[in-house]
Amino acid sequence: MKQLFEEYKRSLKLLEIEELLDVVLYRPLAFAFVKSIYNTSITPNQITCIAVIFGIVGGGLLSVGTYQASITAAILLLFYVVFDCSDGMLARLKKNGSPFGRALDGLSDYIVGSTIYIGIAIGYAGHEHSTALWLLTFAAAVSNSLHAVLVDYYRLRFVEYTRSSEATVVITSSEESKEITQKGILEQFLSKLDANYAKAQRLITRRRTDNQLVRSDKYYRKNKTILRYWTFLGTSTQLTLLIFCAFIHRIDLYLCGIIVVGNLYAITLSIIQSRIDAQLHNHSHFKVAL
Repeated sequence: MKQLFEEYKRSLKLLEIEELLDVVLYRPLAFAFVKSIYNTSITPNQITCIAVIFGIVGGGLLSVGTYQASITAAILLLFYVVFDCSDGMLARLKKNGSPFGRALDGLSDYIVGSTIYIGIAIGYAGHEHSTALWLLTFAAAVSNSLHAVLVDYYRLRFVEYTRSSEATVVITSSEESKEITQKGILEQFLSKLDANYAKAQRLITRRRTDNQLVRSDKYYRKNKTILRYWTFLGTSTQLTLLIFCAFIHRIDLYLCGIIVVGNLYAITLSIIQSRIDAQLHNHSHFKVAL
């Protein structure tokens, strides 16, 4: 049992950047699946494609608008989350991850996310208040995307600043760039798309004082707790809310939750994060002065 638990821990990302629901629910289910196919020829990228199929079909069913379709969509999206966790776990256990695999995984999240919101919008067609509901859906989609960008950014920054590496985590390394050029057209396209997304992400979220923060134990202590709160805006947590609302056939509650609660929560965390960064900025100047 101890050996199995150690293997499970090796299949995880850095624990501090994992979503709580992933660690206690989705990743244990994903780990059971990964163990069942570990000795087969199934690859992480194939699992990603399977996850995308579940996500697209689940998101598409949200357009039907019936209670039965909503429940089926919830079940399929639940499978999507589990399989979405599985690909990376298999790659970490087999140590066969790649820049293309990471790019494909990231792209799959946006494909499924777009399908979900398009499905919700189609489902509201013909509704008495369709225009208002479409605006609500659009606002939730934009909010969800911004939440994802913020969470990804602070996760990557945490990894970068606590591992004391000279190479940035978000920008593709020279070794990966060399590997990408040796791949096919699709691999090159997805990898470059992923790199451009990372650069755009930094432009949107990067603070002027980021390069003045000190990579130190104090950075870890100050950011460990708030990063846990940031992860509650992550993909798995928000999809869990959608799955619950789909089960009770109240997608409107999900949309309102993302827009009102989600945005207020993100604004609050941003204010707290700014204060933490200011403290670390002042700390770095104090060290220089000494």
